Amino acid sequence: MKHSFLLLCTLLCGFNGLYAQIGGSSAFAFMKMPFSARTEALGGRVYSVLDDDVSLYTQNPAMINPRMHHRTSFTYVNFFSGINMGSAAYARHFDKVGTFAGGIQYINYGNFTAADENGNITGKFNAADYMISAGLSRSFGKFFTVGLNTKFAVSQYESYSAIALGFDLGAAYVSKSKLFVTSIVLRNVGMPLKVFTQGVREPLPFEFSIGASHEFGKVPVRLSVVAHNLQQPDLSYINPQNNNQVDLSGQPVENKVSLSSKILRHFVIGAEVFPFKKLISVRVAYDFMRRYEMKADARGGTVGLSWGVGLRIHRFELNYSRSAYHLAGSPNVITLNVKLGPMPKVVKKPKEPKGDKKKETN
Repeated sequence: MKHSFLLLCTLLCGFNGLYAQIGGSSAFAFMKMPFSARTEALGGRVYSVLDDDVSLYTQNPAMINPRMHHRTSFTYVNFFSGINMGSAAYARHFDKVGTFAGGIQYINYGNFTAADENGNITGKFNAADYMISAGLSRSFGKFFTVGLNTKFAVSQYESYSAIALGFDLGAAYVSKSKLFVTSIVLRNVGMPLKVFTQGVREPLPFEFSIGASHEFGKVPVRLSVVAHNLQQPDLSYINPQNNNQVDLSGQPVENKVSLSSKILRHFVIGAEVFPFKKLISVRVAYDFMRRYEMKADARGGTVGLSWGVGLRIHRFELNYSRSAYHLAGSPNVITLNVKLGPMPKVVKKPKEPKGDKKKETN
């Protein structure tokens, strides 16, 4: 772990300044959205959590596992400005093949007023994104798992449409106690099948990331850390409008991003606390990049911080989360996980006859 961390820092430092911010460099950006309350609560990226939550299958296919068998998940997101998001997922395990998970995700941007070049209203139109995804994972040996997700995405904006095919590739190491998990994932490897504009071929939002999580046995806490977008060492952005600023002496102010800031932008750290045998879960995370990019200059507030709670009753689990993207507000995310099939049988002990109790006391 020590050598891996030193290697990561060397890569980030050695390629310092070679790249720019990732925003706006690709199409189908919704393919990397977190369609899960638990994912949102843990900073939007959950790449190394191995349990029965089927809503996490779109994050890293290597985390699809037999504990998700015959479970389903439904998510609704009340996003910004009337935008609605949702997803549904299901998983099933096959002994000789592996564990399969699939589902559908969508984003509805609402209705818009259509007008011509002169400003004359001509009607209304809507915009939406849809994605069907399916993944398969299987274990190799006692400690390793690999997985593959296939994504078919469609974007429809007024009369413009685009189609893309993408893949997620993941691999993970799981310790013997299953308390420590580390993983590597390549997300959105693929290409557009149909583009919005003829001759303009935009790539998918590719991402190369590493994650690790550790659960502390008798202590009901799981810590997780993700190093994301490692394919692009420098994620920083300098507003060109700030280049014209001058100090009190009239000298131009040079805007620089420190090396520590460039490194921290790659990290998301999170924690889960689940007392009472995981009947109740409390989650919190911090996204450094969101903090740097989205905070207001006058007041940062809680931008970058996300949190959530979960409640499990029998075969039902309800998760809720909020994530501070900006001072303007935070989206609400609700996910319902259900274990399908009959309720577990409760074996009742037979009552002892009163006569037998009297004989024992005598």
